[in-house]
Amino acid sequence: MAGIIAFSKEANEILWLAVKSKYRKKGYGHELVEAAIKHLDTNKPIYVQTFASHVEAGKSARKLYLHLGFEDDRDGGKNPAGIDTTIMKLG
Repeated sequence: MAGIIAFSKEANEILWLAVKSKYRKKGYGHELVEAAIKHLDTNKPIYVQTFASHVEAGKSARKLYLHLGFEDDRDGGKNPAGIDTTIMKLG
């Protein structure tokens, strides 16, 4: 398994995206997010919580979401690991 994505149709939200390190930068994350979007309601905003823009470890995830059209919407607070997050919105 190269990666996994979880989403909620009820919340119209991507909940989790993970791609194994050896499969990163090969398009798997892009494919997973696009597949999730196809199952969500594109007539309403789609949300994802990801790393804040100043978090170096989250640069790749943010770049992926930005490339797919997501924009920063609001502060997401800290995740369980204490890392700053942002809520991004598509649509």
